Amino acid sequence: MFIDYRIVALACLVIVPPASAQSGQVSAPDTAHANLVAGMKQDLGRLLKAQDAYLERYRTYTAVLPRADFATRPERQVVITAHADKGYSATMTTTEEAGLACGLFVGVGQAPSPVVTGARQPACWRSAR
Repeated sequence: MFIDYRIVALACLVIVPPASAQSGQVSAPDTAHANLVAGMKQDLGRLLKAQDAYLERYRTYTAVLPRADFATRPERQVVITAHADKGYSATMTTTEEAGLACGLFVGVGQAPSPVVTGARQPACWRSAR
């Protein structure tokens, strides 16, 4: 049996992944973006804890928390909309990557984006520029 060399060559192209996929390495911009998103979500997780502590102490949420309580970098800005003891929503933006935003909501707080699908679950998205 003789197999046409073009079929064998085509099969090799289909079966063997590109070199970048073989190495398991992700490009630097993808890694930087993923690290930034992870960091912003961690900051929002700290915001959740800070708000929970504030609620326990004062029986209400607040729109004004010291940045040192949750934000790890000065480039990250947070806007919090508090609804007394009923809940809040928060949106975090950064100058580290244009158009990137993350947010969450608790209780009656409104989800800051359709990608934020569950209470107390930070999510990130690209905002329109």
